[in-house]
Order: sequence, then structure tokens, then C-alpha cells
Amino acid sequence: MTSGCSNAVVEQANKVPHAGEEHKKQKNEGTKIQLPNNQKSPKEIVDSMDKEEVKENTFSLSVKKKYTDANEFAIFVGDTLRQFYEGKISPEQYYDFIQKYGSSTLKIIEPSNKDEAVAVYTNVQELLKKKVSNMNNYVISTVQIDDTGLEGYFYRQWETSQEVICYITTIVKDGDVWKYQSDQPSTPVIINNKLKEQSVK
Repeated sequence: MTSGCSNAVVEQANKVPHAGEEHKKQKNEGTKIQLPNNQKSPKEIVDSMDKEEVKENTFSLSVKKKYTDANEFAIFVGDTLRQFYEGKISPEQYYDFIQKYGSSTLKIIEPSNKDEAVAVYTNVQELLKKKVSNMNNYVISTVQIDDTGLEGYFYRQWETSQEVICYITTIVKDGDVWKYQSDQPSTPVIINNKLKEQSVK
């Protein structure tokens, strides 16, 4: 999933233009770590890497017409993306999500025709379902906002005893409302629920 999901979702797993490019360049190699038996656990592997440590997002999921709180929106977007990746919502439902909550930039990138978009999302979803199959432990980080206050990003991470799959998701501000911009693979991070809460606009 990614720029939205068309060429985006497939490509987005590899690229997606947005602010904080320098930060993202270091993480544009989406990582799915497969560990041989009797090797280090995902946590041990992640701990041994030069990684970012971020706070877990503990907001409760709520469905609204619009979101003015970045962390609340992140929980909603993160849950929607997870369901799409895992095949729990249909390509049609994902299309509706993009139309309601996607940024203007994302809508330009995505197919304008619904039937065409749904066809693309269907193919993308099949690929994503295979990638995250049997991944049960899912965590979302708090949002980190750039200096302009108009763009933020957060991490979504699946873990099992054998794998770690992480994505970095970008949201942008349109007026006082947050919109979904992109989602792409990232190297694993440590999502810690004990870190001090950071202020978010």
C-alpha cells in the first residue's frame, strides 16, 4: 500500500515522495527479515541494528468524518491499512477510504476511474496478503511532525518470532484536517510504550 495503492501501493513499497526525504532515504528499503531457526529473535535483530526508537500510539480507534488530531488519525489509518493488507476489507472499501481520507496529491496519483482503481487494488491486495500472512502482533507508533507542522509520519510494524515487517506512513495537513498521503516499507524500528510522549500538533 503505498501512495495509495495503485502503482503507488506496489511502488510505494519502494518509494513515495514526501517531506522528510532525508529521513526516508535511510528507510526506503522496506524490510522483511526472515530468520533461520535457532537464530536471534526479531527483537534481538532489531536491537542490534542502528534503528530509531519511537513511542507506541495508544489512542483508541474511532471512526470520524475528519480528524484534527494526528495521533488519532494515525490509529484510524493504521487500522485501515492493516485490514487492507490482511484482506479484511475489500478493494472497494479501500477505494472509498482513499476518496474520503486521501490527500489531494494521492488522489492525483491514483486511478480516477473507480473500476480501474478497484482492479488495481485487487491485484495489490493479493500481493500484500501474502507478505503479511500469519503476522499477528501489530503495533503503531505515535506521529512525528516536521518543522512546518503540515506533514507527519508514523510506523506500523508486524512481528512474529521469525519476522519483522515495518512500514512508514505519511499524513499531511489540509487546513486543520489530517489526510493520508503514503505508505512504504521501512527498516524495523523499536516501538516503545514507555517513552515520554512527544508533543504533536
